[in-house]
Amino acid sequence: MKITNLLIAATVFGAMTLTTVIAQKAAKAPAPTTRPASKVVATIGKVSITSDRLKTAMQRMRTNSKAQALDQLITQELIEAYVRAVPCTDKDIDAWKTKMTAELKASKQGTLEEFMAKRKIPKEEIPQIVRFEKLNKLAMDAASADAISAFTKANPTYFDGTEVQASHILMSCGPGAGTTQRAEIRKQLEQIASDIKADKVKFADAAKKHSKCPSGAKGGDLGSFAFHRMVTPFSQTAFGMKVGDVSGIVETQFGFHIIKVTKQTAGSGKVGPNAQQIAKQTLLGNFRDKIVAEARKSNPVTIVQ
Repeated sequence: MKITNLLIAATVFGAMTLTTVIAQKAAKAPAPTTRPASKVVATIGKVSITSDRLKTAMQRMRTNSKAQALDQLITQELIEAYVRAVPCTDKDIDAWKTKMTAELKASKQGTLEEFMAKRKIPKEEIPQIVRFEKLNKLAMDAASADAISAFTKANPTYFDGTEVQASHILMSCGPGAGTTQRAEIRKQLEQIASDIKADKVKFADAAKKHSKCPSGAKGGDLGSFAFHRMVTPFSQTAFGMKVGDVSGIVETQFGFHIIKVTKQTAGSGKVGPNAQQIAKQTLLGNFRDKIVAEARKSNPVTIVQ
């Protein structure tokens, strides 16, 4: 049974007690089946995702999109792979057992052994649960009150109503794309960026020809936007550029982008009321993106046709 794929939820909705994490994950575990093994639809390193698991994920997410569900499963497995590399000593495990025992006693849920048996959690899973807890603490530290305060002060234009107008060229590539496909798409966009830099083609013309975003029809123009209106990697890049600048390759959940900033409109200079919330979401998103990117290096993703 996997616990660590709840890191996505934990880092978005805040810290959870480990009892809650385990209970929620156990409740979502699929029931045993006697049907023949379903076919493999993707592999992440040595881990396989089957069509049955994909179907279960689609039902849980209430979506008809296989791509959307597969993206989430692959992201979960990449996080799981990262967590497996987090150090876990006997001392860490003993401390976890002591804490869990106290937590269960306080909530009158019986002993740790009873709790795990009831939820069919094998003892072999304990090290991975402990690793998850350690990683989740790092995520909370990354978005602590001090970290949020420092981030807000260092980046006032993110929060004072400043707007940037930008154009982009998007080559679609979701989180669940295979390693080979991602490399090919990135290479294509790098060539386009090279042609733009060499003035072989104008940015707007390249966007019209190559961009997979509807904005391509307008030369890639996205109009003006405040920091929180775009996904974090895109906004952080655009807000760090000068008018006329063209970025390098920027990766988001939608794929790979080249960005050109065409206008900047100064804000009030005063931090808005939602600054802390925006900063926290940004820091947590950056933390998760870093984990997933690191895991990809040693866990190639293959989509099985």
